[in-house]
Amino acid sequence: MNNYEIRSKKERFDIVIDIVKKLKNFNNGTYDINLYDDKYSFYKELNDVMKEYINGTNKNGIIHFVEINKYIEYYFPIFKNEEPLFVLRFK
Repeated sequence: MNNYEIRSKKERFDIVIDIVKKLKNFNNGTYDINLYDDKYSFYKELNDVMKEYINGTNKNGIIHFVEINKYIEYYFPIFKNEEPLFVLRFK
């Protein structure tokens, strides 16, 4: 595989869908909770980032999830030789 081989739009879409599914079924240790909800502060910014990524833009950064005082760190690479990252962190 070429180091500069770009993920297809479908591959990028599949990465985003996997993250959305995990957010919708996030387990807080006691029960599942839907974190992918427009009532949360990070929702619009994350949606914008994911749309840009699906459309072919490398995206990386940090979004503050105010309601639980955590930060979402993400890296959405378009190149196949790089692994995506999506984690909740305390800062």
